[in-house]
Amino acid sequence: MRWRCAVAVSTLPMLLCLPLVGCRRKEVQPVLPPTLFHIVYFDDQGNRLKPAEDDKALAEAKGKQVTDVFLVSHGWNTSRSDAVTAYEAVRSLVLKIQNERPGDLPKGYQPLLVGIHWPSKAWDEEETKLEGGGPRPLTADQLAALRESLRGDPASKEADLKKIKLLSEKIAPTPVDWDEAKSLFQKHSYSEKELAIKAPDDAGVFELANSKLESAGVEWEGRFPSIRDAARVFTFWQMKRRAGVVGESGGRELLDLLRESCPDARVHLIGHSFGCKLLLSALIAPGRHSDKSVQSIILLQGALSHLAFADKVLALGTPGGYQKARTLVAGPLVATFSENDVPLGTWYPLGARFYKAKDLTEAAGPSLYSALGAVGINAVDATNMNASGKEYSFGEEPRMYSIAAHQYIKSHGDYTNGEVAWLIWATAFRK
Repeated sequence: MRWRCAVAVSTLPMLLCLPLVGCRRKEVQPVLPPTLFHIVYFDDQGNRLKPAEDDKALAEAKGKQVTDVFLVSHGWNTSRSDAVTAYEAVRSLVLKIQNERPGDLPKGYQPLLVGIHWPSKAWDEEETKLEGGGPRPLTADQLAALRESLRGDPASKEADLKKIKLLSEKIAPTPVDWDEAKSLFQKHSYSEKELAIKAPDDAGVFELANSKLESAGVEWEGRFPSIRDAARVFTFWQMKRRAGVVGESGGRELLDLLRESCPDARVHLIGHSFGCKLLLSALIAPGRHSDKSVQSIILLQGALSHLAFADKVLALGTPGGYQKARTLVAGPLVATFSENDVPLGTWYPLGARFYKAKDLTEAAGPSLYSALGAVGINAVDATNMNASGKEYSFGEEPRMYSIAAHQYIKSHGDYTNGEVAWLIWATAFRK
């Protein structure tokens, strides 16, 4: 497979790929090498769908003297058409940064972008009530999101999909209906046994019941206004679990392959939403080079616990699920958060579940159930997101930065703008 230049089908790779698209200025500019670029496709278990093409592309990377590898992952509900739209939106902004700051690039700069694509279908948010009262039938897109979230053989999936559809469309579900819905969601959830990385601060109410969860006495249906709402949150949380499964299996394998293809390159991880969980899972999972650090981590509206990097989660008595990542980054770990992020501010807490009902508060401030992209990194003072071109004080030492992006990130998916592009640039090419 030939390497491609600045042709992306995932939004985040474009943010890094775009600076290398040909720029025209009157004064002489450095001649920059083309961006080596490849997309790796995974199924819902982290198996590579085109391994022969991947291996050929990685083999071609050897001998290219790559200085910087950018491993990027989209999050929830990212399509190719969305990526193309985002490309047009950020193209001129990132080119402007490139043209104004050629001195930011390291000597001999040769970038390699590897984008990850994984199945992450989302539930749409259409009106749920009919004019005369009662719930609307589930839309085709909603059924598609549920179908992709269910697991097992096709016949079993379709049978359970019909059951969930009927339950979700009931006007007045009974306690028996709620119990049936709970059983169906738990039946199809990824269990902890399927994950090598245990992140109890990322546990969810849809996991299979066990003695610890039951003894905690944490409510289930009381969290949701309706079974339909529970179904919507289930699809959201199922994609979260899938990101972890894909990350610690296929993502880890890919990170090892990149290390072997480009052994001297600096590695940067950039994720959005559940893509943050995927990349962090890949980083800390056991592998052939799992003790080697990356140079920077950028988490855009991370759909994981705000306690993920904590030394100790008081309600659990254990470190945060991704605390180990702090020991595997040589430079800054940067995470954005925004009060405008409705999925992370509303849906995430509804699906969250901790193992102990006792002592569910750490201190005044965010709930234990809050998401990273909604409130920032726990116990890290917030730094306001800068306007494009305004310098950040990122150093070379490993340190976490919680970036308050309320002014510039207006929704969960609003990360393809000049300020976010500048944050990525400033983190990767920090002074």
